[in-house]
Amino acid sequence: MFLIGLIIDALAPSFVILLLGRVIQGIATGIALPIVIALVAGIFLVKRTQKLAHPLLDLQLLKNKYFAASVLGFFLIQMCSLGNAFLIPNYVQLVNGNTAMVAGLLVLPAGLHWRFNGTDWWPLA
Repeated sequence: MFLIGLIIDALAPSFVILLLGRVIQGIATGIALPIVIALVAGIFLVKRTQKLAHPLLDLQLLKNKYFAASVLGFFLIQMCSLGNAFLIPNYVQLVNGNTAMVAGLLVLPAGLHWRFNGTDWWPLA
């Protein structure tokens, strides 16, 4: 399967077909199973909350386009922030071959920034 995805990637005339090749490669490496489980659980959550009289998570709030846009924006910002928080130290250690100390020192300025520029520190916030 991985070879099939690699061939599709090599011959892809468009981005959509390139993504198809990546999905096939993901299926071959076993990364697709957690994604499928998450999608099935998400579908189950939506179906279940629609049937309950008092759902734990009221999905009707997402019908407001401004609220839905702000939730999506927050989600994307968090994915970028947390993705960098996990990827940068691992990249520094595994790809560059540096120690955990170097990786920690590399991400230290970001932590200090959030500590002193966050709303918890500022007395007037």
